[in-house]
Amino acid sequence: MISTVYSDRFVTMTMVNNKEEALEPLKKIENKAKIVWEKKNEIDISKTLQKRFVSVMDVYNYLPKTNEKVCGEQTCMVFALKLSASYFSF
Repeated sequence: MISTVYSDRFVTMTMVNNKEEALEPLKKIENKAKIVWEKKNEIDISKTLQKRFVSVMDVYNYLPKTNEKVCGEQTCMVFALKLSASYFSF
């Protein structure tokens, strides 16, 4: 499952089979947000966060690996490569 949480509180998910499966990670996110809120006075916001590197294989491992060309690329590996290199703009 791939989940994205946006700053406007909008959440997107892919590869979800049912509502219960979607709610499970949302509850975990909610619990973590509550913990952060409780500790908000202890957090030093002057420190910059380090960006997390996502490799081609990280992306590829989430793909079906069927090379059906639904994405418009010849193979899932090419799609993963272009996605991880920010070739696409959404």
